[in-house]
Amino acid sequence: MSAPLPIVAVLIGLAGLTGSAAGAEQAGKICRVIVEDPQSGDHEFTFSVSELTAESTFRLPAQAPENTGAVLCRRANLIPAANDYKVLLAGYPFAIADPRGQVLWLMLDDGQVMVEYPQGALSREEEQQLQNWTNEVQRHFQTSP
Repeated sequence: MSAPLPIVAVLIGLAGLTGSAAGAEQAGKICRVIVEDPQSGDHEFTFSVSELTAESTFRLPAQAPENTGAVLCRRANLIPAANDYKVLLAGYPFAIADPRGQVLWLMLDDGQVMVEYPQGALSREEEQQLQNWTNEVQRHFQTSP
């Protein structure tokens, strides 16, 4: 991965994920890739990362383009699942979009888990859950001396 993703790529990815067309039962199971060059073609396939376990490794689906720059999943809320950090371990920023259209980004910066989300998108309880998640998964990115 190189430079930050162009915002147009993010908006293209969000267009199919923020509506209720897929139904609430699909929340958490609909993910798409965000490509670094949105003009490179149609990438409308969907997949899931919700099946990641403590033992599994995240891999992009075989049909994912080589210029994949990030992974975006639609969820019922913005709180990451226990094993979502594995997308970061694989080298991809990870975005979670909720039904309200809010988006939380998880990224790595020099081995530190970074989180970005709109002000007011999370309640105090959700902010604490997010902080707990970040504290827990940070250990997976620590380098040993």
